[in-house]
Amino acid sequence: MENAAADPSRRQLIAWSGAAAATGLAAYLGWPAGEKTVESHASAPAQKADERQKPAEAAPLPAGPFNRDLFVPHLGSEFTFKQNAVASAACKLVEVSPATVMKTTKSTFAAFTLLFEAPKAFLKEGGTCHVSHPQLSEMDFHLTPIGDGKKKHLLEACFTLKA
Repeated sequence: MENAAADPSRRQLIAWSGAAAATGLAAYLGWPAGEKTVESHASAPAQKADERQKPAEAAPLPAGPFNRDLFVPHLGSEFTFKQNAVASAACKLVEVSPATVMKTTKSTFAAFTLLFEAPKAFLKEGGTCHVSHPQLSEMDFHLTPIGDGKKKHLLEACFTLKA
Protein backbone atom coordinates (compact mmCIF):
# COMPACT_ATOMS: atom_id res chain seq x y z
CA MET A 1 0.00 0.00 0.00
CA GLU A 2 1.60 3.24 -1.11
CA ASN A 3 -0.26 5.75 1.07
CA ALA A 4 -1.50 4.22 4.32
CA ALA A 5 -3.02 7.55 5.39
CA ALA A 6 -5.58 7.42 2.58
CA ASP A 7 -6.86 3.99 3.65
CA PRO A 8 -10.30 4.44 5.28
CA SER A 9 -10.00 1.11 7.10
CA ARG A 10 -6.92 2.49 8.90
CA ARG A 11 -8.94 5.48 10.12
CA GLN A 12 -11.68 3.14 11.29
CA LEU A 13 -9.08 1.07 13.16
CA ILE A 14 -7.81 4.23 14.86
CA ALA A 15 -11.35 5.24 15.81
CA TRP A 16 -12.14 1.78 17.21
CA SER A 17 -8.82 1.78 19.08
CA GLY A 18 -9.87 5.02 20.79
CA ALA A 19 -13.23 3.49 21.68
CA ALA A 20 -11.50 0.37 23.00
CA ALA A 21 -9.20 2.49 25.15
CA ALA A 22 -12.18 4.38 26.59
CA THR A 23 -14.01 1.11 27.26
CA GLY A 24 -10.91 -0.41 28.87
CA LEU A 25 -10.60 2.61 31.16
CA ALA A 26 -14.27 2.32 32.07
CA ALA A 27 -13.80 -1.38 32.89
CA TYR A 28 -10.72 -0.60 34.98
CA LEU A 29 -12.68 2.01 36.93
CA GLY A 30 -15.54 -0.46 37.43
CA TRP A 31 -18.13 1.32 35.31
CA PRO A 32 -20.78 -0.89 33.71
CA ALA A 33 -20.03 -2.06 30.18
CA GLY A 34 -21.94 -0.32 27.43
CA GLU A 35 -22.72 -0.75 23.80
CA LYS A 36 -20.53 1.23 21.41
CA THR A 37 -21.66 2.81 18.18
CA VAL A 38 -19.47 4.63 15.71
CA GLU A 39 -20.62 7.38 13.39
CA SER A 40 -18.46 9.19 10.90
CA HIS A 41 -18.73 12.84 9.95
CA ALA A 42 -17.32 12.03 6.51
CA SER A 43 -19.73 11.78 3.63
CA ALA A 44 -21.28 8.33 3.20
CA PRO A 45 -20.89 6.44 -0.08
CA ALA A 46 -23.59 7.08 -2.65
CA GLN A 47 -26.56 4.71 -2.31
CA LYS A 48 -29.83 4.32 -4.14
CA ALA A 49 -32.77 6.14 -2.56
CA ASP A 50 -34.40 2.78 -1.71
CA GLU A 51 -31.32 1.55 0.17
CA ARG A 52 -30.75 4.65 2.29
CA GLN A 53 -31.44 4.41 5.97
CA LYS A 54 -32.56 7.28 8.12
CA PRO A 55 -29.44 9.08 9.33
CA ALA A 56 -28.62 8.62 12.99
CA GLU A 57 -28.55 11.74 15.09
CA ALA A 58 -24.97 13.00 14.99
CA ALA A 59 -23.28 13.70 18.28
CA PRO A 60 -21.80 17.16 18.69
CA LEU A 61 -18.10 17.56 18.07
CA PRO A 62 -16.05 18.65 21.05
CA ALA A 63 -16.32 22.32 21.85
CA GLY A 64 -13.46 24.30 23.25
CA PRO A 65 -10.10 25.59 22.15
CA PHE A 66 -8.76 22.30 20.76
CA ASN A 67 -10.61 20.32 18.08
CA ARG A 68 -10.37 19.20 14.45
CA ASP A 69 -11.82 22.44 13.06
CA LEU A 70 -8.88 24.36 14.54
CA PHE A 71 -6.51 22.72 12.03
CA VAL A 72 -8.57 22.66 8.80
CA PRO A 73 -7.80 26.29 7.82
CA HIS A 74 -4.07 25.54 8.18
CA LEU A 75 -3.88 22.70 5.63
CA GLY A 76 -0.75 23.21 3.55
CA SER A 77 0.91 25.50 6.09
CA GLU A 78 4.09 24.82 8.02
CA PHE A 79 4.28 23.91 11.70
CA THR A 80 7.54 23.95 13.65
CA PHE A 81 8.25 20.79 15.66
CA LYS A 82 10.89 20.69 18.39
CA GLN A 83 11.74 17.29 19.81
CA ASN A 84 14.51 18.58 22.06
CA ALA A 85 16.97 21.48 22.24
CA VAL A 86 18.76 20.46 19.03
CA ALA A 87 16.21 18.48 16.96
CA SER A 88 13.64 20.66 15.21
CA ALA A 89 12.00 20.78 11.79
CA ALA A 90 9.42 22.62 9.73
CA CYS A 91 6.65 20.17 8.81
CA LYS A 92 3.77 20.75 6.40
CA LEU A 93 0.20 19.81 7.42
CA VAL A 94 -1.01 17.68 4.49
CA GLU A 95 -4.21 16.11 5.85
CA VAL A 96 -6.85 16.56 8.54
CA SER A 97 -8.98 13.42 8.72
CA PRO A 98 -12.76 13.50 9.06
CA ALA A 99 -13.95 13.28 12.66
CA THR A 100 -15.33 9.97 13.87
CA VAL A 101 -17.80 10.11 16.75
CA MET A 102 -17.93 7.20 19.18
CA LYS A 103 -20.67 6.81 21.76
CA THR A 104 -20.51 4.73 24.93
CA THR A 105 -23.10 4.53 27.69
CA LYS A 106 -21.08 6.99 29.77
CA SER A 107 -19.81 9.49 27.22
CA THR A 108 -19.24 10.48 23.61
CA PHE A 109 -15.81 10.86 22.01
CA ALA A 110 -14.59 12.37 18.74
CA ALA A 111 -11.42 11.09 17.06
CA PHE A 112 -9.39 12.62 14.23
CA THR A 113 -5.84 12.54 12.90
CA LEU A 114 -3.39 15.07 11.51
CA LEU A 115 -0.83 14.07 8.89
CA PHE A 116 2.39 16.06 8.43
CA GLU A 117 5.09 15.81 5.78
CA ALA A 118 8.48 16.06 7.49
CA PRO A 119 12.15 16.07 6.46
CA LYS A 120 13.35 12.47 6.02
CA ALA A 121 15.86 12.55 8.90
CA PHE A 122 13.44 14.03 11.49
CA LEU A 123 11.74 11.88 14.14
CA LYS A 124 12.40 8.47 12.53
CA GLU A 125 11.18 6.55 15.61
CA GLY A 126 8.32 8.87 16.63
CA GLY A 127 7.97 10.78 19.88
CA THR A 128 6.52 13.83 21.54
CA CYS A 129 7.27 17.25 20.06
CA HIS A 130 6.56 20.81 21.06
CA VAL A 131 4.55 22.28 18.18
CA SER A 132 4.22 25.91 17.17
CA HIS A 133 2.44 27.74 14.36
CA PRO A 134 2.30 31.52 13.81
CA GLN A 135 -1.52 31.61 14.10
CA LEU A 136 -2.09 28.98 16.83
CA SER A 137 -1.20 28.48 20.47
CA GLU A 138 1.78 26.29 21.23
CA MET A 139 0.99 22.65 21.99
CA ASP A 140 2.58 19.22 22.37
CA PHE A 141 1.84 16.29 20.02
CA HIS A 142 2.88 12.67 20.04
CA LEU A 143 3.84 11.86 16.46
CA THR A 144 4.24 8.47 14.82
CA PRO A 145 5.96 7.89 11.47
CA ILE A 146 3.70 6.09 8.97
CA GLY A 147 4.22 4.59 5.53
CA ASP A 148 7.45 3.23 4.12
CA GLY A 149 9.18 6.63 3.98
CA LYS A 150 10.66 6.05 0.53
CA LYS A 151 8.91 8.94 -1.22
CA LYS A 152 7.81 11.07 1.74
CA HIS A 153 8.42 10.99 5.48
CA LEU A 154 4.95 11.28 7.03
CA LEU A 155 4.17 11.85 10.71
CA GLU A 156 0.72 11.26 12.18
CA ALA A 157 -0.84 12.72 15.34
CA CYS A 158 -4.01 10.97 16.61
CA PHE A 159 -6.54 12.58 18.94
CA THR A 160 -9.55 11.27 20.84
CA LEU A 161 -11.47 14.01 22.64
CA LYS A 162 -14.43 13.80 24.96
CA ALA A 163 -17.42 15.50 23.32
